[in-house]
Amino acid sequence: MPQTFKPPPELAATAEQTGRTMPGTGSMPTPGLVDVPLDPAGLSALPCRAFVEALAGVLEYAPQLVERAWEKRPFDDLADLYGQLMEELQFATEVEKRQLMAAHGDLGDALGVEGHLSLACLHEQRAAGLLSGPRAERERLLLLSTRYRRRFGFPCLIALQPLGRGQVIRMLARRVRNPAEIEFAENLRQLGLIVSYRIHERTARRRWQRGSGLSA
Repeated sequence: MPQTFKPPPELAATAEQTGRTMPGTGSMPTPGLVDVPLDPAGLSALPCRAFVEALAGVLEYAPQLVERAWEKRPFDDLADLYGQLMEELQFATEVEKRQLMAAHGDLGDALGVEGHLSLACLHEQRAAGLLSGPRAERERLLLLSTRYRRRFGFPCLIALQPLGRGQVIRMLARRVRNPAEIEFAENLRQLGLIVSYRIHERTARRRWQRGSGLSA
């Protein structure tokens, strides 16, 4: 029986509290964001370069970590794939982790002035309302994001699903006051949640396509 990948309980709990939906539980993932379905058997059969490209939108700016995960194939299921990716992230050097974090764009920075705002990040920030809304809130978000990066040397990473703009601003305002070591660890935890959500989203999109008679 095919294994269904489920996001961490804290993401699902937040969705219930906010009233927003997770892909596969009432919403259809955005078409065109990704094109390669996450099939464990298919991924296990890919050569290294194709494997890295297939997961480029899942664990971003870390091809070396994805390459190391590729060496652990075959993957039993998507939970196994996720576990291998997280293991490589956990045992990466501090330099690798900092470079990975620093490459991400800032929250609310649609132009990618600092770091790089990928298609996946852009989609997630738009969905959370970070690139729209009252000007005062957008300016506060950018101010806090800039202050955070200047203080820690990397952007604040937050698993945006299923948060809204106000929640993100309040979270960022709290986190910018934390000690550096706490934020370093929290960014890694949030990155794990982001990867989990993206795997879930890709899986949900594939199920929707099959149910609709569409192909990837």
